[in-house]
Formats: sequence, structure tokens, C-alpha cells
Amino acid sequence: MERKSEKAITLISLVITIIIMLILASVTINLTIGKDGILKIAKQAAKNYTNAEEKELVDLNNITNIVDKAVNDETPTIDESVLVLKVGDYIKYDSGANGVITCRVLYPTSSEYGLQIISDRNVRNLALGSSTYSEAVNAYNNAIETLNNETEAYINTDYAYDARCVGSIPTVENGMFTKKDNGATTYVTLNFTNVRYINSLDEDTNYETDIAQMRTADVNLCTTGQDYWIASHMASPYTYGNTLGYAFSVGCVNESGVVDNKAGLCGVDSVGAANGYTYEFGLRPCISLKAYTIKITGGDGKSVDTAYVIGK
Repeated sequence: MERKSEKAITLISLVITIIIMLILASVTINLTIGKDGILKIAKQAAKNYTNAEEKELVDLNNITNIVDKAVNDETPTIDESVLVLKVGDYIKYDSGANGVITCRVLYPTSSEYGLQIISDRNVRNLALGSSTYSEAVNAYNNAIETLNNETEAYINTDYAYDARCVGSIPTVENGMFTKKDNGATTYVTLNFTNVRYINSLDEDTNYETDIAQMRTADVNLCTTGQDYWIASHMASPYTYGNTLGYAFSVGCVNESGVVDNKAGLCGVDSVGAANGYTYEFGLRPCISLKAYTIKITGGDGKSVDTAYVIGK
């Protein structure tokens, strides 16, 4: 009886053991290959690692591109020969259709106005004004813009950004002159019976920046034998007997190198008389050069005969 009981207990233990093993096997299989099993977790971890590695590679490439862009030619650099240009140096400038003209450095590369040159002499003559009062008024009001526009014929886009008439505002933005009309609207009205109809008697002093720099650079202020325009409005009173009048002039520099307001394009007086006049003076363009593009390929800049030569 006792022996039978021991056998029964052994069979029960075996069954229980098998059941427990089955349970454990089931749990193990589930942990290994189930929905959130070890194999799936390991597979996802491997995928995450691969993604992280790829992202790191992309980030590294981006950083490399940024560094390359900073150190390679994509970032503009100024040639050393251009950096050493100083005010007053002579430069041969090929203006394209209008030929090679001798210029002087007016503002160096390091200045707030960027690299600008000015023709050493008048490049041609230009007439402003009219004998008809209304036309003379229009010529006066638009004189700054007209003078600046006339200089654009001397822009060679291989070497230059923009051009303006000496005496206008020299401020640039990305090489282009920002106020080629000097910000002017209407200086003189067309209607008159009395001087109170004149909108403005204020002359601008924009020319002073260029004139002062020309003196500093020892650039020729005078051009022997002929006056030249400076792009500034000037107004001055005059008396003729008992008559008070106002003359509206565009500035010029006379052949002695003195700033003058003798080019009165139009005038009115207190009794209602109005007149228009025409003057013809020389034109001296100032040119904004592409400092990041050009280089000096010859010359020493010390004289007209040994002027620097611009290349690319």
C-alpha cells in the first residue's frame, strides 16, 4: 500500500513538472518572438542604430559642406593687389563701348563706400537747361538723376557695378548707388507770380563728401579749359535794381578747381519774370568697382603712364 502511494506521488510530480516546463517554455517563446519579444526589440534597436548612424552621417556631411563653403571659393575674397589700392592711385579702366579712360582711386576698398574710382578728366560734354522756362525748370528739378544716368554709359559689367556723377551721394548697397536722384522731388514750381511760389531755396551739400575726398586724395579738382558738373542743387538770391530774384543752379567746378553755382538753369524774380538758360560742362563719372571680382594685372599706379591695369 505504501509503495503504490509513492508511485502515485512520483507521477503527479512528473506531470506538474511537465506543466511547469510547458508554461516556462511558453513564456520564453513569447518573450523571444512575441509581439514585444526580445527578437523584435533587438531588431528595432538595430534599425534605430542604423537610422541614428545615417542621421549622424547626414549631419556630418552638412557640417562638412558648411566648412567647405566657408573656406573655398564660394565665399568671396578680395585679391591682395586690390586691397593695397590707395586713394589717388592711377587706374586704367576699360569702360567698354566708350574705351579705356584714366581714373583715380577716390575711395579705397576698406572705406564705407567700397572701392570707387573717378575719371581723371572730363569724359565728354553735357548740356543741361533750356531757353524755355518750363523746360528749364524740369531740367533743374531732374538734373541730379540726369547727370547720374548719363554716367551709366561707362559701366563695364565685367569690372563695375554702377556709375554716378561726381558730387552725388556716394553711398552704396551691394555695390549699387542708393540715391542716384539725391532724394529730390520738386525744387521749383512751374507757376509763378511771386517768389512765394518757389517750393525750396535750400541747396544740398551732398557734393562736399566727394570734393573733400578729392582734396584728400590729391585728385585733380580742376580740368584745364573746362568746368565740369557736380550733382548738387544750388539756389541763390540776386538783386537787379529794386528787383529781388532767385537763381536755381546745378553745381559745377570751374577750371581753377573752385565749386561754383554759376550754372543757373532757371530763375524768377519778385515782379514775375521768369527765365531759362542752357549750360554745357564736362562730365566726370565715379564708378563702383567689383572689388571681389577684379585684380590688378599690371602697372604701379603712380602716374598716368604707369597706371594700374584691371583684370579678372
